[in-house]
Amino acid sequence: MNLFRNKTFENGIYKEVYVYFRGALIYKAWFVKGKKTFSRMFHYGEGLTQFSNSEIAKR
Repeated sequence: MNLFRNKTFENGIYKEVYVYFRGALIYKAWFVKGKKTFSRMFHYGEGLTQFSNSEIAKR
């Protein structure tokens, strides 16, 4: 079983990459036209709430 998992969301020229460790978000990166514009590291468990809220907002 792999402890790390990633998700990728694409919307036209925009792309978001999420990396999870044991189900908690630890890294997020934003790309525009294939170039990384920003990234952020989260402390273990810190970003989980933010990701959940953004997923709910997309619905």
